[in-house]
Amino acid sequence: MINDIIKGVAKAIRNEFGENCRIYTDEVKQGLKEPCFFISTLNPQMKQMLGKRYIISCQVMVQYITEGGKAECNEVAMRLFEVLELITVSGDLARGKNMSYEVSNGVLSFSVSYDIFVYKTEEAKDYIESIEQRTEVQNG
Repeated sequence: MINDIIKGVAKAIRNEFGENCRIYTDEVKQGLKEPCFFISTLNPQMKQMLGKRYIISCQVMVQYITEGGKAECNEVAMRLFEVLELITVSGDLARGKNMSYEVSNGVLSFSVSYDIFVYKTEEAKDYIESIEQRTEVQNG
């Protein structure tokens, strides 16, 4: 489910900023090309609600790296407020909350949280593998 949230955020960013802007979800050792986005999760949690219902709370950090300066970072942040308000996660809509951002050393750090409700189902188990029936007729 966490990977589905990351995919939903990445898709929303891709739809807004286009194919020319790179999006990374893993560490980049070499060859970083700006401008680019990094998407990571911070401290995901799962809490049981009622019965088999659970809520997954996930804070997502989106970092934008550019040489465009603080003005460009502020513009990108305003666009992120719009596009990350509603994302698609596994075919359902998820609403972003607690959105905030900070620009430090030319890097935009944008934070948003998503709560996803899930229902755990048990797999059907075969308790009886086979059944055998024998009948005998006795002569009296």
